[in-house]
Amino acid sequence: MQSIVHSILLSHRGVPALERLIALKKMENSAYTKNYLTRRVGLSSRGYLTDVFKGRKKISARFVRPLVATLDLESFEATYLEKKLLLETEYAKSAEVREELQAELTILEKNFRSMTLEVEDNFDVYALSLVYLSLFLFPEKTAGHRDLLKVLPILPAATIERSLQFLLQKSLIVEQGHRLTVNPDKDFSFLSAQYSAGQEADYLKKSFMEGIERLPLLRQQRDDVIFHSSVLTVKRSAYREFIKRIKQDFRTYHAELDHENPDALVRFNVQLYPL
Repeated sequence: MQSIVHSILLSHRGVPALERLIALKKMENSAYTKNYLTRRVGLSSRGYLTDVFKGRKKISARFVRPLVATLDLESFEATYLEKKLLLETEYAKSAEVREELQAELTILEKNFRSMTLEVEDNFDVYALSLVYLSLFLFPEKTAGHRDLLKVLPILPAATIERSLQFLLQKSLIVEQGHRLTVNPDKDFSFLSAQYSAGQEADYLKKSFMEGIERLPLLRQQRDDVIFHSSVLTVKRSAYREFIKRIKQDFRTYHAELDHENPDALVRFNVQLYPL
């Protein structure tokens, strides 16, 4: 279920979203007053924001980040709001800058709109993701059972069928006349799936095994393959903060690469763990 913050960010332009989020923050914290904002952000007067919200003034780009920082949003929420607000400032005077901001917003919006799916412990999440995403390779995201067997030779037929039944049950796909189609009313990313630590470990193990099998590609298709690994010395506290950032960056890279009309599936792994 979408949070109130997500709903506000998705439903409103930058300034109206900022106004509603400030009002929401005031309800949560009585100390969050106009005086507090004026001092914290360095606004010219207490009435500055009122003039902005009434349309009498245009918000200045130099106040965008400080204002967003006072809301204590999650990092990707803050970035999304910043981009929306910058579109309405002098920063976005040129068409080139506006196009760049809009492209970044499109990527970030995919993160907000991805639904959460609970997967039972007895399910193979690795297979489930392959079956679902394979449908995107076909015209109109529609395929027959035999089509999937051809493009997924690494999966047993029984596993494919079991995955399809789960996806049908969750309404992620629909079936008409033995043809399977991605449900256009569902916007889903397996990045936001909720499954157990055991399932995550099993998924990672299978993807590692797949990577070992694909190692010959490193010589044959150098431009299409990346296998990088390194060992670092770290400060544990800084490492934990970095982990939080990389999780969000991974989602952003995923959304940026994801295409509505794909012609291939790729494995995208990031591995960080203490030795």
